[in-house]
Amino acid sequence: MDVDRSERKRPPSRLLRAEAVVLQRTTKLLVVLDRVNDPHNMAACMRTIEAFGVQQVWVVSAPLAKRKRSAQVIAKGAENWLSVRRFNTPAECATALKASGWSIWIASDDSDDAIALTSGSSMVAPEKLALVVGREADGVSPELCSAAHERCYVPLVGFTTSLNLSVATGLLVHSLFDRFPSLRAKATDEERTSIRKAWRPHLAKTEESKLKLATFLDDFEEGVMQDSHGAHSRSSTIASGSWAPKDIRRQEVEEEQRQANKKNDTHHSGLSSSSEHQ
Repeated sequence: MDVDRSERKRPPSRLLRAEAVVLQRTTKLLVVLDRVNDPHNMAACMRTIEAFGVQQVWVVSAPLAKRKRSAQVIAKGAENWLSVRRFNTPAECATALKASGWSIWIASDDSDDAIALTSGSSMVAPEKLALVVGREADGVSPELCSAAHERCYVPLVGFTTSLNLSVATGLLVHSLFDRFPSLRAKATDEERTSIRKAWRPHLAKTEESKLKLATFLDDFEEGVMQDSHGAHSRSSTIASGSWAPKDIRRQEVEEEQRQANKKNDTHHSGLSSSSEHQ
């Protein structure tokens, strides 16, 4: 006999978090990573894009790109939560973007025809915008440049004239959302259903966890996840402490304790020496 959903235990926090995230996903903005050579940069870009709630990432393969295991650590599994489509050449990607009706915007310099992504503009947002970010050495490929509808950039006013690829990608995505709030539009119910199905294997990886969480996973996939104890998990925020692994702070605390113990031992040793001379 089926148990009434209202009588079930509270869903695991991991699933509640997944439901909160999927409800914030947008499919109005797509990011194209064009021939990024460094796997560390690719992984960091994936992590940044995912953090801003963008669901779709298209990747144009770099001819000489190498795989690095450490890149997986940098990505922190971000690719598991993204809808990634891969292309062998820029031309293939450009054709697919046009066929799907995307307005193609490429990350560029501050040339005369480029748009500065600053707030306050009355420019109307495209229905669907594909942001193309080029590789480290020479930027966006000629094929995607030729296909572009617009060029855009984030103004820099300091002595520094270039940024790390993932930092630049994050600034571009955030600036586009800031300038065109409509790009934050939530995914449709159909799109959310597709996303939930893709995420399910990553939410329970072992056979034991799949069996244990089967009912909750079914609710999640069907879009009826409920939390009788309160609302979904709150959104994350950028904070200075969010970047350091927990074990670093633990090691710092241990070192502080060692230094305090050493100071106490020195103090007691000095007291004992004074007593002996008296």
